[in-house]
Amino acid sequence: MTRVKNGLRVRKMLNPPYRLALAAPEHLPVLAGVETAAATMFPPGSIPEYLREDHADTDLLARAQAAGNLWVVLHC
Repeated sequence: MTRVKNGLRVRKMLNPPYRLALAAPEHLPVLAGVETAAATMFPPGSIPEYLREDHADTDLLARAQAAGNLWVVLHC
């Protein structure tokens, strides 16, 4: 099922295999790897090269998580 929301096409999946959740402390150690892996999805030259190895500061993520301001997508 596809619908338009705010000018964007959004596909609604039945029984999606992922869920959005507040991050827990055990999620923090893997986030840098997720960011680095995500950067590989962009073709060479499409993003500044330093972004391929850069990631959010661990202390910043820990503070955001403790304050309830960090979300993750989890596989169900």
